[in-house]
Amino acid sequence: MARRLTVVLALTFTASCSAPPAVTRYRVGGTVTGLEGSGLVLQLDGANDVPVRIDGEFSFDLPVPNAATYTVSVLTQPASPTQRCSVGNGTGAISGRNVIDVTVTCVTQSFAVGGMVSGLEGRGLVLRNNGGDELTITTNGPFRFLTPLKSGEAYSLAVFTQPRLPTQLCTIQNGFGVVGSGDVLGLSVVCTTRPVSIGGRVTGLVGSGLVLQNNGANDVAVQVGSTGWTVLVPRDALYTITVKTQPTTPNQTCTILNAGGTTAAIDVTNIDITCTTTLFAVGGTVTNLSGSGLVLRNSDGTDLPVAAGATSYRFQLASGAAYAITVGSQPTSPAQVCTVANASGSVAGVDVTNAHVTCVTAAFTVGGTITGLAGSGLVLQNNGASNLTRPSGSTNFTFNVASGSAYAVTVLTQPSNPTQSCAVSNSSGTVSAGNVNNVNITCTTTSFTVGGTITGLAGNGLVLVNNLAGDLPLPSGATTYSFAVPSGSAYSVTVKVQPTSATQVCTVANPGGTVANVNITNVSINCVSTPFSVGGTVSGLVGSGLVLQNNLGPDLPIATTATNWSVSALSGAAYAVTVKTQPTNPTQVCTVANPTGNVPNADVTNLAVTCTCSPYCPRVVVLAGTTSLTAGHVAASYVPSTGTWTAARIAGTTQSGTGLAILNDGSVVGLVRNNTDDLLKYTRWTGTWSALTNIAAGVTARSKPGLGGGAVAEAVFQGQDFKHYNATFSGTWGSIGTVGMPRSGPAAQVFGPSAPVVLTRGAGNLTVAYIEDTTNRPTAIDFIPTLWQNPVNVSGEVTDYLISPSIVAPSAGPAMLATWLTSTQFRFSTLTGSVWAPAANVLNATSVDSAALLALPAGEVLMLFRGLDGRLYALSYSGGAWGLPALVGPVGGLAITGSPAVAKGQGGTLAEVAYVGSVDGAAYHVRLAANRTWSAPVQVGTSVNFVSIVSGP
Repeated sequence: MARRLTVVLALTFTASCSAPPAVTRYRVGGTVTGLEGSGLVLQLDGANDVPVRIDGEFSFDLPVPNAATYTVSVLTQPASPTQRCSVGNGTGAISGRNVIDVTVTCVTQSFAVGGMVSGLEGRGLVLRNNGGDELTITTNGPFRFLTPLKSGEAYSLAVFTQPRLPTQLCTIQNGFGVVGSGDVLGLSVVCTTRPVSIGGRVTGLVGSGLVLQNNGANDVAVQVGSTGWTVLVPRDALYTITVKTQPTTPNQTCTILNAGGTTAAIDVTNIDITCTTTLFAVGGTVTNLSGSGLVLRNSDGTDLPVAAGATSYRFQLASGAAYAITVGSQPTSPAQVCTVANASGSVAGVDVTNAHVTCVTAAFTVGGTITGLAGSGLVLQNNGASNLTRPSGSTNFTFNVASGSAYAVTVLTQPSNPTQSCAVSNSSGTVSAGNVNNVNITCTTTSFTVGGTITGLAGNGLVLVNNLAGDLPLPSGATTYSFAVPSGSAYSVTVKVQPTSATQVCTVANPGGTVANVNITNVSINCVSTPFSVGGTVSGLVGSGLVLQNNLGPDLPIATTATNWSVSALSGAAYAVTVKTQPTNPTQVCTVANPTGNVPNADVTNLAVTCTCSPYCPRVVVLAGTTSLTAGHVAASYVPSTGTWTAARIAGTTQSGTGLAILNDGSVVGLVRNNTDDLLKYTRWTGTWSALTNIAAGVTARSKPGLGGGAVAEAVFQGQDFKHYNATFSGTWGSIGTVGMPRSGPAAQVFGPSAPVVLTRGAGNLTVAYIEDTTNRPTAIDFIPTLWQNPVNVSGEVTDYLISPSIVAPSAGPAMLATWLTSTQFRFSTLTGSVWAPAANVLNATSVDSAALLALPAGEVLMLFRGLDGRLYALSYSGGAWGLPALVGPVGGLAITGSPAVAKGQGGTLAEVAYVGSVDGAAYHVRLAANRTWSAPVQVGTSVNFVSIVSGP
């Protein structure tokens, strides 16, 4: 099909280009909106069919003579989903220019969702579709939701409320799917009646092991602490509930109310269980009780008075209860002291009879207070016998002495640790009818010294402090010191104020301990001059492995995330810092500013380490175009070493995609086709992004521009006359050349109905791939510096001219590999020597958008594309064969719109991929790791329609 059109090209040509012939025929086209289905075919004047797959511009291939009338109509409506498309501005007459205002608007059709209900006996059944559309069902038979769904929408039927009276369980068959081209009425809801439950309340259950039975079988265990129980039984059945096993720990007896009956259509809830606990005796014998007023007390707070002369006692406690019996009140007249043997335990289902009470008549006491006792080993005596040892910290003492007896309290052994001297006041006398409590003991502690030697003290102002004494200033040159500390006391010597003039740091050896009965002389002080830091900042470091070498100490590794560094040096020391090991991954060169000097009496902070990459540090750059008049383009860059994106907005709009290239100096050039006037505009990144600017006055394009990087940026694009053009950027844009009309050489100019793509291959070599205009075949043309070669057919067959091909140069194996679409099927061919292999299908790979190709190591080629289901797929070519496509990203894949973009992986990864999400219209970035796993998507920007990506070096 010939497509050479003689249409005005709004370009600025070099003087060597001749003017095109006058235009006498014009094209008819316009815009399609709302298209979601597939299969839309438009007609011009009842013929000239044009299939349309996606929203956007369309154009009929056959030009129409000037002044002729035309009629645009829909031949085939879209399906999957089913849609109805209507034509606006579809008729008219050619008036000396192309027609571009025909509008085709597509609306998705809606259909009903419903089915049949069977087995329904109860009331209250409510169905819900897609979690929101509710429908109450009252009878068996057909049903239909009030809200229809659009073709292509999913439906998911669920039971929101199950029926009752009787209670039923309704299940759904064929309950989910996708609406096609007609009503969905095959959903089935089947209801069945469930058993009823019987049960009731449980009162007083504190034991474990209660088991009920129904009709002498069907054991039902009831857990301790339960307040209710239930069991499922058939409707219209007799039931008789009995206790199979009574609870224990504690032992209990449980009885049943309303134990029998017949089930009906509703649950039985009045079969109540009441449990009571069995009581047991806890007690024993009472021996020698002659006084009155004895009261025994159990740990549950129960008091039990015991009369004088009683020989036994008992408490009543539940099985399993804990008990602890004490004497609440001792007997008097005479005064006695009663004690309880075997006083505590737990009731284990039998009476407790061994908690015996024994009473003895009390003697009088002689004693008093002890003041200041800190040591251990104090031994007192009464009347030269009856030794009484009192522990450290005791505050009182007593001896038992019969009424009328003489007493004489003395100190037999003085305390130690710490060493003390204790004296007795009111030490002797005679016991009458009461206790003696004014015999007092006063103890005082002996003091010792804590100290030691001082080494190296050259500064002034050193102050030591001990936890038990005040500050101790020491002069310069002091060699010893001491504190006074009581025997037995803990001491802790610390430096309160360090010396100055010269600045020193003094440390304490053996700083803490406890004074025994000797002086402490090993708490030594050592003073050394204070070190200062030598260091500075780190900037530009993105690699790993940087090591600095310091003549004053060990090597210093610097982390990638470091922003500053330092080493220690004494005042006055000479320092010399050099780079011992330069960073790698990426390779960098780091230098040290102010690397040598002498340490003053302060930190040195001006040794700046600056690192640079050659030729530049790895980066990933994304340029996302937008049709929004307010959002603006998203220009974003990513540094693998930091793992962060920085993004900016560039004002402007994009008509059909963006081009992006990275130059050898690390700068980036972006190219867009402006939405409002088709002008080619560019932006440049050299640390910041420039505003969009025309590459030259009046240069326009018909489709997405292609752009390749290297020493310069090479752009190719399709003019309004379907011819392909190229231009070179090396700081500024050169003149516009024609692909196929070389800078020198005789090759013919080439045409194409779709956007060309460019593959830069170093040293000024280019390959441009495009769909050839007259044959609709994918074609490649090489540019060897100063000369375009002859075009070469890549496919050997007719292809789908509406979609641009893709081309890549593998690192090994074939010289080039190209892919293209025939209808929706990806096909490919490889170039070996100068011969393209016969075309073959890429198995299981179908789409309506171009693929993105990337050369991986060892000759492997990575291919990414948007499948017909709208999800992102990846597969690879290696060893002459393709693998099978696999979803990219998480389970269920990534929903995208348009073609993805791919660039060489940076920072240890294989590939950097950008795409536009079909759900939110945002630009995203994912990475393929060396272990062939995909990272989680990272949002780069919002409100975009097209995306391109590059990386380097």
